[in-house]
Amino acid sequence: MTHLVSSGELVTTGSNPGPADAQVQLTKAQRAARDTLLEQVQAAALTPPTFKELCESLGQSRDQIAGVVVLVR
Repeated sequence: MTHLVSSGELVTTGSNPGPADAQVQLTKAQRAARDTLLEQVQAAALTPPTFKELCESLGQSRDQIAGVVVLVR
């Protein structure tokens, strides 16, 4: 698999490998969570909200937010 990543045939997002030409498609809920998450982090500047605070403010579980955070990176 390392060869496929280094040759550009595969890419990894977090620990998830996938085809290099595939594009991530967020659901409507994931896009909304991403947008709100980014707004909150940017508005907080040097003191961004904790992961727990983000989950609470978005009303989503750690797993739901973790999936969005991995995709946003």
